[in-house]
Amino acid sequence: MQGPIQGNVVFKPEKFSIESAFSIGWAHTKRQFVPLLLVMAVSWVIPMAFAVVSFLFALLIPKDQAVIKLLYSFVAGILSLAVNAILELGMINVYLRVLDGDEAKISDLFSATKQMFTYVMGNFCFNFLLFWGYLCFIVPGVIVSIALQFYSYFIVDKEIGPIESIRASWIASRGARLNIFLMVVLFHVLRSFGTLMFFIGLIPVNMVISLATAEIYRQLLRNTEPNDFEGIEGLRFALPTQEEFEESHRLVKPLPYTQPPVQPPSASTQVQSPAEPSVQAPETASSSSSSSSDSNSDSSSSANSESANSDSPTTGQQPGEVQ
Repeated sequence: MQGPIQGNVVFKPEKFSIESAFSIGWAHTKRQFVPLLLVMAVSWVIPMAFAVVSFLFALLIPKDQAVIKLLYSFVAGILSLAVNAILELGMINVYLRVLDGDEAKISDLFSATKQMFTYVMGNFCFNFLLFWGYLCFIVPGVIVSIALQFYSYFIVDKEIGPIESIRASWIASRGARLNIFLMVVLFHVLRSFGTLMFFIGLIPVNMVISLATAEIYRQLLRNTEPNDFEGIEGLRFALPTQEEFEESHRLVKPLPYTQPPVQPPSASTQVQSPAEPSVQAPETASSSSSSSSDSNSDSSSSANSESANSDSPTTGQQPGEVQ
């Protein structure tokens, strides 16, 4: 018999699931393949068109104008960096919206434009740390690349600053970096198989990998305690409270049901139980005595009447009559 749920409170042991992330990425790829393909095509065409236009304008500059050429190359490089940053942020925004159930739209490519400067600064900090990490015998660089790769998702999703996004990515990946490393290795294997399929397989493979990465970010954020992000001001009101987190992650271990002990009857019950027949006894006794007295009176009255009848001829006999 299953009794009421009782027990201790425990929390989920893992911060994200690779299998769940891939299954969700594959399901959304099948559902949104054509819209995602159009958005990805636009994100590829715009940088190519910008590069072609920049090259054509560079040809119009006279060869003897070295200073102008240098200035033009600098400006073109800055503009190219801005365009790429806007499109990268836009693709992250598209993937997050698809995970939320929305349809992929080309307009979503430009909806995160206001975070462009923050992303450029965050990208600079990330590459700076990555450079010094690889300079220190490679292993620290691998750790940095694994732990900080979600900074751009925090910039788009939570709209926090570059330093705060680096810190948030480091905190969210804590306790799951080995699984993230295995995920990155698996991504490279899948891209290799997509390349062997005459580059046609790279399109759906990149869709699945991008959506799976966005889902892993969501799982890491969902399974990290809000108290761990303490000190990051931008996430103060963007996350649930610690109480809400514990309530949503509470797992109760049911204990075997035990039969409650039978309580002995109370003293009042013991006093009243024999009193019931004692109250009824006098009534029955009185009724029986009354009935017996009635029967005795009836019998005595009948006996008297019989004796009277038998005596009446003797007393009523006249002298001289023959009996």
